[in-house]
Amino acid sequence: MKTKLALLSLLFFGAGLMLADEEQENKNAIIEHIASEICHELTRVLAAHRAVEVDDMQRVFDLNAAETRRLKLAARGAAEQYSKAALESIEQGIVRRMPPVPEQYTFRVNEKTVTGPGQEESAPFVTFTVCERPTGFWLETRSGPRNRGGGSYYDLSGDAEGRPGPSNLSKQPLWRKTLDDTLTAEQQMEYSGHRERRLKRAVVSSMVAALSYELLLSDEQDRELELWLAPQLQKLQGEWGVVLNTAIQLNRLPANAPEFLSDTQRELWTKLSADASADQW
Repeated sequence: MKTKLALLSLLFFGAGLMLADEEQENKNAIIEHIASEICHELTRVLAAHRAVEVDDMQRVFDLNAAETRRLKLAARGAAEQYSKAALESIEQGIVRRMPPVPEQYTFRVNEKTVTGPGQEESAPFVTFTVCERPTGFWLETRSGPRNRGGGSYYDLSGDAEGRPGPSNLSKQPLWRKTLDDTLTAEQQMEYSGHRERRLKRAVVSSMVAALSYELLLSDEQDRELELWLAPQLQKLQGEWGVVLNTAIQLNRLPANAPEFLSDTQRELWTKLSADASADQW
């Protein structure tokens, strides 16, 4: 009798292990599938941003069609290099964010709804948002009936082997070599200055828009404010992009309002500037 019970216990235990293994295999397949879709979208987003930059280089330096095409191919290749190198850390991020696996394995990557292997489409239980940043990307997840969110930031630095490591892909070997073969060191330095000036114009324009909205400025005041702001800016950080730089610069504005504002506008300026940490702008 004891022998039969022992055999039955072993059978049930073995069946349980088989079910557990099968469940883990299914979960691993889902994780790999999601990671693959995220990497595909990541490659597309990063390559698109870099392709726009190549178009800008073409205008600045009058690059020929072959040079432009070569840089765009390198941009795509660098994005693929990074995506592949980031795959493992992305999978780990998915595991951390993934809720208990439901019967349906539908998820969304940006605006694209994707089903898990062999599954029918249902309401997505995880949404991954891939957003490019100047030196990295944000992978946001939302899951469950309460739409709980979380996210991970991934740096875009790359070492000599192209592993992920703040560079907007600029250290990826394929991109670095192609850029060096196409632009001289002087041209690359000139383009860096061009990008810095563009960022400054964008930040000033954003600040004018925000201040004009809050203070109800006239068109003439908008123009005066633009001239007043430019020398007021403190050092900008290229890796932060326009939005974050604008927010930081607004919170660093002096409490003393410019003279071309009306008395009521100056009073509101002082009030909004009183506590920069409150992000009143």
